[in-house]
Amino acid sequence: MVLRSGMALAAGFIVLMVLARFPIPPLAIYVVLVVGGLALRRRKPTAGLLVVGVSTLLVVALSLATMVDNLRRPADPIDFTLAVLGWAAALCTAVGIVPAVRRVRGSAISRTVSTAAVAAVALALVGSSLVRLTTIDSVAAQPGDVEVAIAQTAFPENVLVSAGDVALLLDNSDPYSHTFTSDELGVDQTLVAGQSARVTFSADPGEYSFYCAIPGHEFMKGLLVVQ
Repeated sequence: MVLRSGMALAAGFIVLMVLARFPIPPLAIYVVLVVGGLALRRRKPTAGLLVVGVSTLLVVALSLATMVDNLRRPADPIDFTLAVLGWAAALCTAVGIVPAVRRVRGSAISRTVSTAAVAAVALALVGSSLVRLTTIDSVAAQPGDVEVAIAQTAFPENVLVSAGDVALLLDNSDPYSHTFTSDELGVDQTLVAGQSARVTFSADPGEYSFYCAIPGHEFMKGLLVVQ
């Protein structure tokens, strides 16, 4: 159960990075550790299992804030399903690691937890996809809109607009959610994977910072320059 959980979570991270078209360092490190643990298991079964199990528990612990936040957006299939998968992998690992290290047969509780985890991940994927289909719409640009492209977990460094009424078309091409948040302008728009949205506001000449408020995305920042 520990090895299967690690492989499932690593596979989910690989899919995410392939869709994002660039490596996400913490997730890539976890994938390498899982692969290394599986290779080590051929010569040292207990050591290999511990590498996979401890790595799974550690990556979930370090991603705790992000996974909790992702559960708030069921309309984003990848974020939501990976969050459920992360929790399920951590639970299965916590329940199964001691029996696995001791090389004893898993209890009925372990098997029940494993079955429930698989069902939860499947339901999360199907349910989240249905929520997205029925609740999320993207919008097209209107004359005068200034496009802000969000890609590879980055904003444009500077966005130039004219003073007065401002209309931005936010386009999130990443396979996970972002926000466009500016405390100075009172703007806080969430965009799930692949979504575009318009935001309108009034701004006087000056420079206004914006950022992504998703946990783990604190480095995503930009500057709105109003002329």
